[in-house]
Amino acid sequence: MILPVALAVIAFGAGSTDPMIPPGPPRPSEPPLPADPDSLWRMTTALYESWATDGWQYGTQAWYAYEDDLLSEVLYQSWTGGTWTNSLRYSYSYDGEQRNTQILVESWSGGAWTNSTLTTYIYSGDDPQQALVRSWSGGAWVNSSLSTYTYLSGRLHQTLYQTWGSSDAWANAYLYTYSYDGDLLDEVLAQTWGSGSWTNSTLTTYSYVEGDITQVLVRNWSGSAWQNGTLSDYTYSGGLLSEVLYRSWQSGTWTNWYHYDYSYDDNDNNTQTIGKTWSGTAWVNASRSTMMWESYLGIGVEDPTPGSLLGPPAPNPARGSVSAVLTLPVPGTVRVAVYDSRGVLVAILADGWMRAGATVVSWSGGAPPGNYLLRAITPVGTFVQQLILLGD
Repeated sequence: MILPVALAVIAFGAGSTDPMIPPGPPRPSEPPLPADPDSLWRMTTALYESWATDGWQYGTQAWYAYEDDLLSEVLYQSWTGGTWTNSLRYSYSYDGEQRNTQILVESWSGGAWTNSTLTTYIYSGDDPQQALVRSWSGGAWVNSSLSTYTYLSGRLHQTLYQTWGSSDAWANAYLYTYSYDGDLLDEVLAQTWGSGSWTNSTLTTYSYVEGDITQVLVRNWSGSAWQNGTLSDYTYSGGLLSEVLYRSWQSGTWTNWYHYDYSYDDNDNNTQTIGKTWSGTAWVNASRSTMMWESYLGIGVEDPTPGSLLGPPAPNPARGSVSAVLTLPVPGTVRVAVYDSRGVLVAILADGWMRAGATVVSWSGGAPPGNYLLRAITPVGTFVQQLILLGD
């Protein structure tokens, strides 16, 4: 299953009417999401429009910049007075293990960028332990919120969200507890802090079919019982999410609220998402997002790091098994995979710790004839080689 970009948009904050954000307390800072190691595509631009009586109207556009295969900056501009004007700028920093350690948000004011918020992540291994959000005030960074993550059996178990109080100390605000059914997220319980104890707020329950999410039920705590809030139904076509229907509980029945339609290109990248609201009798256009993508192909190949090289596969062309030599100057975590010409993952040849020096990686073939790519992600760079597989 491939989820579209619209399911990973940045939340607009508490009180938003965007149906992507369930009712209840504002969400805490989520752990930063790692880049999908199986994707050969990355977003370059996104255009967000709203529907007016005379058609689609520009709202916001975003420009994505990358450095060393990692997202480095997102520039947001708003359509004002018939022209695009800078609005927000997100800058991303990483450590030597390519973990996102900071996100700086700046706002455009008076013809210059001004600090707004700074989020700092602390890790233990690959798991984020804390996310500290500070706001820029009076020429200095001031504590704003702190999200603390705890894990159980290698999975996120709780998120404690605290705010910086007037007494210059962290004060409890929200607690999120995650439960699982096997490897799948089953429920998320949100509680608020008041009068020295936690009180239920929302309970989100997830349903699946063959590992694909099919329904999300959000209930609100009222009195001493859970009451229906919103219900989201997910529909798929060809392994891709095609529709999401949001309904709200009104007068004892589920009532249409919001609807999303998703479109994709030939490489399964989400290129357009159209949102519609329910007028009472029909669906009416409300929002449209249009995304453009570029391929990672060739990145790190033109000027490979000396001493760390994915050698040419042999034999090439091949009718069966094929091998290549990966030479590392330092040990580290490595992922070597094979992709078809559309960028779809075909096989994973190595995924884990690899010693320094030369290592042979092999693929048994067994795929349809055609052009393939061998891609190695290493501590010192990403390397790609082309491979041709012949028929019997």
